[in-house]
Amino acid sequence: MMRRFVTGFVALAGAAVVAQFPAFYGDYLQRLGGRLDQARVQVERLERAARAESMDLTGYVEVFLASARSPVRRQGNVMIEQIADFERLRGAAAALGRAPVLARPWRFAAHLDGELARGQGTNSKEGAIFDAALDRYTDFLVIGALTYLTVVLLERHPDFLIGHLSFLTSEAALVLGLAALLGSTLTPYVRAKTEAEGNSSVATIGD
Repeated sequence: MMRRFVTGFVALAGAAVVAQFPAFYGDYLQRLGGRLDQARVQVERLERAARAESMDLTGYVEVFLASARSPVRRQGNVMIEQIADFERLRGAAAALGRAPVLARPWRFAAHLDGELARGQGTNSKEGAIFDAALDRYTDFLVIGALTYLTVVLLERHPDFLIGHLSFLTSEAALVLGLAALLGSTLTPYVRAKTEAEGNSSVATIGD
């Protein structure tokens, strides 16, 4: 009796979490968008100040960093933090907004993990590398599980999908799943290769 009660309670709790997550996710995206707007205002203010001196933003900040006066150098460091915060928030908002529905819980958890590390001052390059590696495992598990379930379902019920998806067989689902796994691996590789060549790349969640 107790076992049945516990099982039912866990099932109801899980169903409640799943039902509430989309609304919570949407509210968080709105708050993240507000923070992004504030950061954008700060960066735009710096850009206007740089244009007033007929300089680009990078050169403008470097003037502060190269100053012999400590307060001016500290102001330059604050500018760098403001720009980095804007880029981080812009990348996070884009990645969370584009995340597929089924991958949103994992993407959201990865995002909060990075935010918590920054808030506690425990973020590091080694931690970022380790976190990115764990994200690749997460991608593999999620895509692998979805591919496996789809293949098994289509093998047992070949006519499960109708309409425009009726062409999808178990073999086709397997090929698409493997292609998705390959793509999830190539994306961070291309980004790392781009940065290694000295070019900028778009920030993504988990990388």
